[in-house]
Amino acid sequence: MLLYHIARKKGIRTFLIRGTSLSGRFSITEHYYESLEFIDKAFADIQKNSSPYQNYIQQAEKFLNEFRAKPSSYSAVVTPKARPINRKKQFAFLSPQKIFQSVRWFFQMLSAYLLDKHRDDYQNIKPWHYLVDRIKRKTRVLIGFDDLYDEANLKEDFAFFPLQYEPEASMMLYAPFYSDQLWLIKQIAQSLPLHYKLYVKEHPVMFGYRPRQYYKELKKIPNVKLIRPEVPNFDLIQNAKLITTNTGTAGWEATLLKKPVITFGNAFYNTLPIIKRCRAIEDLPRLIKEQLENFHYDEKPLIHFIAAIFKESANVDLIQLWHIEGGGNMEKKEKELVPLVDLIAEKLHLAPIKNG
Repeated sequence: MLLYHIARKKGIRTFLIRGTSLSGRFSITEHYYESLEFIDKAFADIQKNSSPYQNYIQQAEKFLNEFRAKPSSYSAVVTPKARPINRKKQFAFLSPQKIFQSVRWFFQMLSAYLLDKHRDDYQNIKPWHYLVDRIKRKTRVLIGFDDLYDEANLKEDFAFFPLQYEPEASMMLYAPFYSDQLWLIKQIAQSLPLHYKLYVKEHPVMFGYRPRQYYKELKKIPNVKLIRPEVPNFDLIQNAKLITTNTGTAGWEATLLKKPVITFGNAFYNTLPIIKRCRAIEDLPRLIKEQLENFHYDEKPLIHFIAAIFKESANVDLIQLWHIEGGGNMEKKEKELVPLVDLIAEKLHLAPIKNG
């Protein structure tokens, strides 16, 4: 963020690559954390005159129909099935092969740290701190959280709040005034109708990171239920009366499934008129009442917004590229990045790679 503002002051155009929560599609923005302005501009243009954008509209309709027929996450990496969210998976590291890899990796980290002239820089994690944190997480998993989980009753009236991964820009930068999720959950729970429950579910990537005390504090709230992390989000979204989130993908997925949503930060889908953003916490009870009693789903703007995403994004699976171990096939990786490079070139009025 510091480099971004320095570049802006110097008049240097600066692009941030951001996901669109459409599988394999990434866009760029110059506004860093405020909005996806290229998508928003395309959305406004399509709303005024959709005729030149029929190809993108058809893509949007096809995507929406396929998504509703078989809902799926924008990336398999962040799904419960892909994460070690039970004891068996968490303790796979006890196999001889895994133990050897862990010990070797730790000593490599320790050696690199000791040889680093800048090892006291605040950004460097001390190896022993990492080791202590690792032991704490494994201890939590050994103790388990089963005694804290509640069973989901999909027939009762409930709102859904999925905990987000942290620390991350989506919390600290896009929703800075609501980054304390425990506090926010209390506000949401207190603002719901008396007979409603608030279902809270841990992010699959965060399993074992938060201490048990965090969940115990959640359990003190009378109408909050802590749902097992292996329960699919879509089961909860499709049966919830309301989805609340800071900037999470669950809000976008709920919108695609015609559900009312309230956000608390700079979610890219806030542009849609059916989304309610809570900017002041005292407005929350009113917003909840409006979304529960007066929500009117409108398909046309959503189709146009998805069409704008297709127009102003590149088909490149950056998440998968980030998670490929080792060097991999660099030529293949470079080829897969071409659509994103072309998108940036277009905004800089340069010739795209695909055209030479």
